[in-house]
Amino acid sequence: MHRNELPREGNLWTWTSQGFRPKEPFCGDLLGTGAQPWFVGLVELGGRIRIESILHNVAEQELAIGMPLKLTVIPFRTSDSGDTVITFAFEPAPHITTSDSTEAAHV
Repeated sequence: MHRNELPREGNLWTWTSQGFRPKEPFCGDLLGTGAQPWFVGLVELGGRIRIESILHNVAEQELAIGMPLKLTVIPFRTSDSGDTVITFAFEPAPHITTSDSTEAAHV
């Protein structure tokens, strides 16, 4: 196995919404106590790979196939010891075109 650098920006390939808490083994606090829908999408990175990700800071009416997205991190849950556990997500990046992307994320 070797390190592979992936772009930090990509394009929304497809998406769906979910308005209920996922079944175990999901252990995140993404919904808090509410039942508002949250969004999950496949994000295409550099035309090489598609990854599933939470879509953050976006409303349903803003979602569009092909829209530019950028990597971010969000709180996922609080550990038993009280630490905040984070996870990756993607959020809208209207000022970014994926062909201009030069930074990479290490996976």
